[in-house]
Amino acid sequence: MLARFLLCSIPLLLLNSCFSLHKAPDVAALPATAPQQPTATLPQLAPQVELPSDTCIKFAQLGGKPPLYLAESGFVLTAVHKPCITYEGEAGFYQDSQWTAMGIPCSGGGGRIEWRGKVLYPKMVSFVLSVDCPLHPTLNAAATFGVQKLGFNDNTKLLAYNPFNLQFWSVPNFPDAGTGESVDLRSRTAIDALWQKARRREAINVHLYGRENAWIAGNNIYFIDTNIVATSDTEFRLELLEVRTMSVDEIATARRRCDQLRPRRSCHLIF
Repeated sequence: MLARFLLCSIPLLLLNSCFSLHKAPDVAALPATAPQQPTATLPQLAPQVELPSDTCIKFAQLGGKPPLYLAESGFVLTAVHKPCITYEGEAGFYQDSQWTAMGIPCSGGGGRIEWRGKVLYPKMVSFVLSVDCPLHPTLNAAATFGVQKLGFNDNTKLLAYNPFNLQFWSVPNFPDAGTGESVDLRSRTAIDALWQKARRREAINVHLYGRENAWIAGNNIYFIDTNIVATSDTEFRLELLEVRTMSVDEIATARRRCDQLRPRRSCHLIF
């Protein structure tokens, strides 16, 4: 019995000795240290690059976007073929862009005056504004103006210089209006008042409506406020007061005026 007790006690003694040799440390005695975080890698910034000079010319410098009437020159800048956006986000064009323009017939003089009956008291007077009537400025002068004033370079080509094509006209404060390429005074009141003014070389105010004599995207209808000034009893020139594209409401108003003409005209083909 004693031998069995001694045999059972030996393992317990060995177990106690093991716990005494490997005693766990007191948690409260451990130093309070924060866990170390992995070091973040900062992104590498690209070196600063200097932007090239902005060669895009703002349309704002010209007074607006095409189509744009340039009163200083007397023609309409209708389109540029290399548009761009400036660094500031504004619409513009490159200096080497090709471009097109529109001139106004008879602004260079040479317009024909025709009448029926006697020259002193005619039955009708016509001021013919055909597309072959001289333009002001000329083609070469317009191209030069584009380089000197608009910013196009010397190698830039003026692709086309098209004439304005008259399609409808009216005479303010008089009943006279019509379609076609000539302004015809038919009413007795207009002939008596305006033909005598013309022979005194005084200005006659007329309103012209039409398009550029070429196919272009947008197909703008232009309104021209102008004075007819006779340079002789057989010739005249135009003095341009205003040239602009027409709004939808303005086109509708002109269409109503055209529809009132008798005999009826094909106004739906114009407006």
